[in-house]
Amino acid sequence: MWAIVDGVKEKVGNFRVEPPGLFRGRGEHPKMGKLKRRIRPCDITINIGKDAPIPECPIPGERWKDIKHDNTVTWLAFWNDPINPKEFKYVFLAASSSLKGQSDKEKYEKARLLKDYIKNIRAAYTKDFTAKDVTKRQIAVATYLIDKLALRAGNEKDDDEADTVGCCTLKVGNVECIPPNKLKVRLEYAPRKDSISLVTVRMGLIFLGICLLKLVSFVEFCGGQVIDLLAVTVVNIFVLVLFIQFDFLGKDSIQYVNTVEVELPVYKAIGQFQTRKSKSDDLFDELDTSKLNAHLKELMPGLTAKVFRTYNASITLDDMLNQETKDGDVAEKVVIYQRANKEVAIICNHQRSISKSHSAQMSRLTEKITELKGVLKELKTDLDRAKKGKPPLKDADGKQKRNLTPEAIEKKIAQTNVKIEKMERDMQTKEDLKTVALGTSKINYLDPRITVAWCKRHEVPIEKIFNKSLLAKFAWAMDVDPDFRF
Repeated sequence: MWAIVDGVKEKVGNFRVEPPGLFRGRGEHPKMGKLKRRIRPCDITINIGKDAPIPECPIPGERWKDIKHDNTVTWLAFWNDPINPKEFKYVFLAASSSLKGQSDKEKYEKARLLKDYIKNIRAAYTKDFTAKDVTKRQIAVATYLIDKLALRAGNEKDDDEADTVGCCTLKVGNVECIPPNKLKVRLEYAPRKDSISLVTVRMGLIFLGICLLKLVSFVEFCGGQVIDLLAVTVVNIFVLVLFIQFDFLGKDSIQYVNTVEVELPVYKAIGQFQTRKSKSDDLFDELDTSKLNAHLKELMPGLTAKVFRTYNASITLDDMLNQETKDGDVAEKVVIYQRANKEVAIICNHQRSISKSHSAQMSRLTEKITELKGVLKELKTDLDRAKKGKPPLKDADGKQKRNLTPEAIEKKIAQTNVKIEKMERDMQTKEDLKTVALGTSKINYLDPRITVAWCKRHEVPIEKIFNKSLLAKFAWAMDVDPDFRF
């Protein structure tokens, strides 16, 4: 789908409405199992130009909820989320559009601007670690954690939302002090047992409804003679499902567990914040996101926790690429880039579960390497014989090999060594990256100009780093000077 924006044809992002179904949510979401109703045209508000024709409603007899002509926003359509009515689902232009590109560039320029403020910001919060005012001290420690651990600020959650944790919503139990100056931070979804009970009941009711529908169909087919027996069976199944669900809680989301060494004043301050509190109490009880965000904006215009994440991610990539890139072939340089990308993903806690095919892939690579090493051994034997003027030995099938000059055999040995080195490098990279998701930081937190400039400086094809969709998304960054530094 395309839209005309200021006379320019721009691609539209995801415009499909989710079909009705059971809501899953992330982790142990309190609304898991709730039925998502169908979104109809009468739920959708369209935003178009005043002179633009109104898009035809695809369902006869229905009409759009409203037609807006607001040129101060970037959304093209929106509707209320059927599960969380306070939230909205939007249709925007695609990531490759010029408006998105302009927004991305502004985001990274803001993160680059933090370079000029970061020294004073760190000096200011370091000074406030020992402030007498508790709120001031908590703001200083929270800012330090956002800067050093790339934590999100955290948002207050309603009772019907999943308990994700950010800096301001850290509980005493999320942080463990390990002498002399280490902190173990554990972030996870905190399931509410009362919510799980409601979810279980809801899932059971849905299951019962499905069973009853099947029951009606079967009764109609059998003439109603077995209704009592089937009704008892359905009730028994329903009770059994509830019993099992109550006894076995759903699996939690992937945890964030990180042990870090911190400055001694931070360690002492965290210990003081935990004093006389239970594990479920707020660690920063004098602080909330509005206070923290207001403080950050005083330090630098437009500063947020995400700007810290973008800055730390981009500066880490820029520094590592600059320090570690040496002469070598393209494959070796790509490995250096992936290693730097991995460090950024670790900073931002971008994890993934190990792929089901990982073991099989590693086994195949091991077999190929073993096979190539066998070929290499044979080639070395043939080389020794060729230097002595003897013919090569027969191959594994008993066939006579072709007579080659020592120079030709040496060339084949070199080619085989290169293949082995590449496969061993690929194998090590796969193992190193098996639990790390590189894509999220590349899409959202790494200034693409760093990557493009590095590729130009070291003659690495940009296609080796960016896939087709990223090339389209970051088209605005492709003309950057090779000497660009973040």
